[in-house]
Amino acid sequence: DLQVLQSGIYTYTIIGNNGCGVERSTSQVTVTIVEPPFIGDDFTESFCAEAVSVNLFDLLDRNTSRGGSFSVVSTDDAEFLMNNGTLNFTNVLADRTIDVVYTLPSTNVCNASTLTASIEIIKIDPPEMPQNTYCVLAATSLSEVEIEANEVWFETLTAEQPIFSDPVLKDNMVLYLEKQNRGCVSNRIPVAFQILNLGEVDASNGISDCTIDFQDVVTPNQDTVNDTFTLNIETDGITGKTFNIPEAFPDYDLKIYNRYGVLVYEARGQQAEFNGSPNVNGAGGTLATGVYFYVFNPNFENNQPIQGSFYLSK
Repeated sequence: DLQVLQSGIYTYTIIGNNGCGVERSTSQVTVTIVEPPFIGDDFTESFCAEAVSVNLFDLLDRNTSRGGSFSVVSTDDAEFLMNNGTLNFTNVLADRTIDVVYTLPSTNVCNASTLTASIEIIKIDPPEMPQNTYCVLAATSLSEVEIEANEVWFETLTAEQPIFSDPVLKDNMVLYLEKQNRGCVSNRIPVAFQILNLGEVDASNGISDCTIDFQDVVTPNQDTVNDTFTLNIETDGITGKTFNIPEAFPDYDLKIYNRYGVLVYEARGQQAEFNGSPNVNGAGGTLATGVYFYVFNPNFENNQPIQGSFYLSK
């Protein structure tokens, strides 16, 4: 076999037989090499599902002829490929790779040319709804809401920048949570926060409530147990955290009366806790052992005053 390396005119020569009076015989053959149309190499591309669709022709090498057509490798993917070469992944419900073949038709000399494109569709599921009900006593801030590491808060459904501050949650505050992964994002879900007022019950289960269980005894004997009428309350049944009442109710007012109804102590805001000593009307010294009554007024939105009593023991 004669290997043809390039186009050109080739002469075929046969040595003649002297007996026939012919020294040699020749024939010329013109060879034309036809290169197949450039189609490029197989490739892989990734897209986020929220991109909705992609024109596959736009993914081809710029030197590739656009005279071909696309087809899917798996018939299960046929619904996603449009006749105009658009891959529509609106209905993709989970991560999916769609393999398509681009074919340039054959010519009168060359066979058809093909390449395979693997299109990875990344679908990020929306976040799970986080806990959204808290007691006002907790003064819960946004950073205290437990979410996944790849989830981000936004102020609105269409906000471009996430929330960088750490606001204290308010009743009926609505924020939006988005999951991010591999350069793609999920749909945002609205999270409406419910902040329970004092004495209010969580309507979702009718069990958890928001209460202050002040202590029923004060023993200012420096043994670190009930030394003061503490304003740090242990757990509320919803978050399991310690409540800092001055933080939750910065404008609170606490009044303590003796059994005769005489005001002996009053605290506002960040004042020191009651330790058995009066602080009104220039009073000094310590109070007598006995029963005392308190009225705690949160002075915050719809929270109502709380009344009770405790025993002061020296």
